[in-house]
Amino acid sequence: KRDYTYISCNALSLERNVKDDCKNIVVIDDLHLLCDDEHKQQIIELSESSSVQLILINRSPIPSWLMPAYIVSSFIIINENDLGITHSEIEKYLNGFQLNISSEIVDDISEKSCGNILIINHVVSRLVQGSDYNETLYNDISEKFCDYLINSVMAQWDNDVIEFLMQISCVDEFDLPLAEFVTGNQYISAILQRAKETGNFINEENGIYRIRNIMLRTLRILSRQTYSSSQLREFIYNAGLYYEMQDNIVKALEMYEKSENKERIKELLIRNSRRNPGNGHFLELKKHYLSLPEAEIEKSPILMAGMSMLYCMLMQVNESKYWYNKLETYEKNAKGGDKREALSRLTYLKIALPYRDSKNLLNIIKGIPSVLFDKGITLQEFSITSNMPSTMNGGLDFCSWSKKDTEIAKTLGSIVERLIGKYGKGIVSAGLGESGYEKGMNAYDVLSYLSQAQIKAENGGKLEIAFATVGVQVRLNLCNSSAESAMDILTSFEQKVIDNGDVQLLPNIGAMKCRLALYNADMCAVNQWLEEAPDENKEFFTIERYRYIVKIRCYIVQGKYIEAYSLIEKMHYYAKLYYRTYILIELSMLSAIVKYRTGSEWKTDFIHALEQASDYHFIPIISEEGAAVIDLIHAIGSDIENNSVIDKKWFETVKIQSDKMARKYPFYLKSEVADISDFSDTAREILRLQADGCTLGQIADKLDVKTDTIKYHIKQNYKKLGVSSKTDAVITAQRFNII
Repeated sequence: KRDYTYISCNALSLERNVKDDCKNIVVIDDLHLLCDDEHKQQIIELSESSSVQLILINRSPIPSWLMPAYIVSSFIIINENDLGITHSEIEKYLNGFQLNISSEIVDDISEKSCGNILIINHVVSRLVQGSDYNETLYNDISEKFCDYLINSVMAQWDNDVIEFLMQISCVDEFDLPLAEFVTGNQYISAILQRAKETGNFINEENGIYRIRNIMLRTLRILSRQTYSSSQLREFIYNAGLYYEMQDNIVKALEMYEKSENKERIKELLIRNSRRNPGNGHFLELKKHYLSLPEAEIEKSPILMAGMSMLYCMLMQVNESKYWYNKLETYEKNAKGGDKREALSRLTYLKIALPYRDSKNLLNIIKGIPSVLFDKGITLQEFSITSNMPSTMNGGLDFCSWSKKDTEIAKTLGSIVERLIGKYGKGIVSAGLGESGYEKGMNAYDVLSYLSQAQIKAENGGKLEIAFATVGVQVRLNLCNSSAESAMDILTSFEQKVIDNGDVQLLPNIGAMKCRLALYNADMCAVNQWLEEAPDENKEFFTIERYRYIVKIRCYIVQGKYIEAYSLIEKMHYYAKLYYRTYILIELSMLSAIVKYRTGSEWKTDFIHALEQASDYHFIPIISEEGAAVIDLIHAIGSDIENNSVIDKKWFETVKIQSDKMARKYPFYLKSEVADISDFSDTAREILRLQADGCTLGQIADKLDVKTDTIKYHIKQNYKKLGVSSKTDAVITAQRFNII
């Protein structure tokens, strides 16, 4: 109610001096529309005046030209959140109309309106008229708000700003190169800056721009009113082309689908089918593949091979075989380049389809060179690891090769490396190192093989092979050094992967970091990883097998045994169908752990795991489970004596190594840990004094109680903590914040 001067930049005359006849309070509205440099300077001078209280009203954040004055003068900022109607105010406002509104509806209105009184007024007016509060009502109100933005807000904008925003609204987010490509405007940076200073509807983070949902919806409505269908499809097609150039196949296909360009979709699916499952996007593009007409697929040997691989990944073996047989028929009738292409795909599938069993691969690989050289074909890119931290348990299961690893390396090593090109550099050394590690080879010999493999892979090869070597190095350090040193190795490699852009390795690196966290009982890190872990109940994908195995262990440590066993059974079906011996050993062992802890019959599963592991003389696959299996190993001892399959010397080694791991990581997969509320003040004080190194007598003297009483408390503490020594009791109590 005080006197003030009001000036709107929308109606500001260029001849008028805004300092003339100004009262003590000056309100300058619509600041986002101000373009004249002279007037900008006058406002800056006003902000520096001690006799004027300046109030600036703007739709955007502070414009760049005003930023120096803002820093010097320390403006008070009242943003849209400050101006928004709060939850309690909305409730009070609704009650004023005597509307019988539930608290759930008030919550929804508050969330959807973001406190915008214009939207809230529309809602109230419709409710007063007797409308039901539902999604239809809110969609109607959103349409009206869009009309308001078009007619009352955007009508004040420059045409080139509106034109840019309408064109770029074909995507949900963008960076500057994408904006330039879609619009064909090389001056888009300046226009974008003006757009940002026109309103508060563009958010930017790390160079990625997003238009707020209601404004994005408004722009899309306006673009449909302004451009023809063919023009709109062209903007979308340009976005798809840009994504394709950036190798973002998933986003590219999304754009091509919106632009109704079926031919481009087919071309992109063919391009993706040339990749191996680890680097391709078969699962993300599943709906596009499955929507292709069969007649179109039959025209392309690449697509037929892609369909066979996709169905294999979906564990639909009959459908995979169907397209394999179709490809065989195509190859018999084809000529020239088409025949060579089909033969190349068939050769690849003979190796890559996991249900064909790796035991037969030796004969297949021996015959491949003659096919390559005599018939002039090239083999599709093939990944041994499929982005797993293993060569033996990667794209295929190579356990059977481990029995004759050095012999196979000598006879077929050079052929395999030549056969798969860049994906083969270092593969022989990596395989020998991992096979040796699994069979208890000297750590230094293992590291020698792994180092050779990593150097080859990182110099002209693929980081996938390097990841397999790092995976074994991590396990080696875990067993012989510490989880911290293992994590350092993995973290360093992770940064190398990020720098190199091999993002397909990151999910399994994250899973391996989670597994290391399990050894340290770092439940914060475990729970954080579980938020990004794949949901096996939503859809089961074989490509996620390493993350599923880690997730089973997370379920166990959480005490979620039903969930753990359910995932074990799903994985078991997959592993048996696709001859995954290594995974079957793991699953039998994990199943035994679950059953042991739930009081069920567990020996059959555990003995089965031991028999299979003994057959290959694999040690770490059992011993790395340490504290989780040590009780089972001691309990099963008498059964081993009468077992003719399990090698007794091997079992003793497993027992020794498992004991070592259990002592090193006593909390690994420990599902039940006492809470602080389980301990009295005296019990916790005894633990603290033990941590300080006090003897039994010293503790009794300090607490002025009998020695027998101290002994009783110590015994109870050990029982609650699930330990048997002072050292373990102190470590456990500290780790779980009991002391």
